[in-house]
Amino acid sequence: MRRDRLKLALAVVTAVLVLLGLGTFLAGFHAIALGIGDKYVLDLAGLELPRKITYQLGMYVGLANLALMPILLAGRRIVVAVGIPLLVAANVGLLARWAGEAPGVLERVPEQSRGDARAFTEPPRLHLGPDDIRRLIDVRTPAKAEARRRALIGAIWKRDALDLAALPDRIETGLPRPDALRDSASLAGVERWSADLPHGFRAVLLRLRPARSIGRAMLYHHGHEGDAVAAGRVLANPLLDAGFDVVAIAMPGLAPNVAPDYLPTPRLGPLPNRFGHGGYRWMETESFSPLMLFLHPVLAAVNQLTREGFERIDMAGLSGGGWTATVYAAVDPRIRKSFPVVGTLPLFLLGEPPNRMNMVDWEYTAPALLRSANYLEMYALGSSGPGRRQIQIHNQFDGCCFRGVGARLYAPLVAEAVSDLGQGGSYELVILPEHGHRIAPEAVEIILREARAD
Repeated sequence: MRRDRLKLALAVVTAVLVLLGLGTFLAGFHAIALGIGDKYVLDLAGLELPRKITYQLGMYVGLANLALMPILLAGRRIVVAVGIPLLVAANVGLLARWAGEAPGVLERVPEQSRGDARAFTEPPRLHLGPDDIRRLIDVRTPAKAEARRRALIGAIWKRDALDLAALPDRIETGLPRPDALRDSASLAGVERWSADLPHGFRAVLLRLRPARSIGRAMLYHHGHEGDAVAAGRVLANPLLDAGFDVVAIAMPGLAPNVAPDYLPTPRLGPLPNRFGHGGYRWMETESFSPLMLFLHPVLAAVNQLTREGFERIDMAGLSGGGWTATVYAAVDPRIRKSFPVVGTLPLFLLGEPPNRMNMVDWEYTAPALLRSANYLEMYALGSSGPGRRQIQIHNQFDGCCFRGVGARLYAPLVAEAVSDLGQGGSYELVILPEHGHRIAPEAVEIILREARAD
């Protein structure tokens, strides 16, 4: 009887530790979504804890106790005698490690971003006023807008105008359905478009034909996840249902695209292709910009669709795909409507709460690109023109990036610049109360409604 009580007590204690550990892990991991923290700090009952270390600790505690539970329940005296000290040592050791690392992490967290929920609901205080932001948008005449567009094309392709003859090198038809769309009743056919790029890169795009085409196309770019069809099926399926031809695109270096093992550089020798897009910067020469690896596949797709007779081509993208949609819509007026989702913010907002982002994606902060046109100007360029429209969509509580409501500081000024330019078109900012780094259901509805409208 006594032994059974001991076993029960041990089981209860272990179960509590498992639930406490895993609960702490989930709380830390979803701190923003649960409203108890931000990217850096978990605010648990008024106690500030470093978010990343805390959810790691919670996971380790939960798994350690979960692994020891069957040992303790075995009931053998020698097993229990060894298991209890192991259980205590594991928990004490993990807590000691956390206690040793946490203070140092908290010291490095900016004071204004430590668990302050207002950073997600109030625009940050900037050193820029409305007039300062207004002066940054220098595309208020057709001549200036065209000059910025030409400068962007020059920075990306090292030429004066878009190459309207660039097409996919190979088009393969009759491909099997992607697994993500295996059950789609609206998918009539799949094509693979391939385009050779400089230095051993190759872009691979998937073209999805709808069963009942309405003669409109949507480019969908999923950014830093390679399988744009699988990851983007939340948008691809309803687009196919609505009769849109869909072209799925991914970032260079990510499957199904092909990348070389070594990057050629002018002065550094062959550079191992192990540094993500950050290594691309060293490939730049007077006649080649690595930026074209990101934008040229989109150009080839637009040219191909135009050759097929599509007069209405729109573009949507998530994260890095939102960046691509922003830049490409700025250089090519053939993109009628663009929907960049959590893709960009002006650099002056990146260092402000709740973002505090490191500028880790080379393409996002490439100096040649931003000297040609800043992001505010790209928004205006991508919005202006007859029948054109850009809807920039942000997730207020995004777990990755471009969150908060700071974009409200510049949105009316971008819309004003589009109006001043006098070429037609419109710009709109939408901030959704969404916690995930994704295209939320509300965003899908917005994109479908706007894309279907005349």
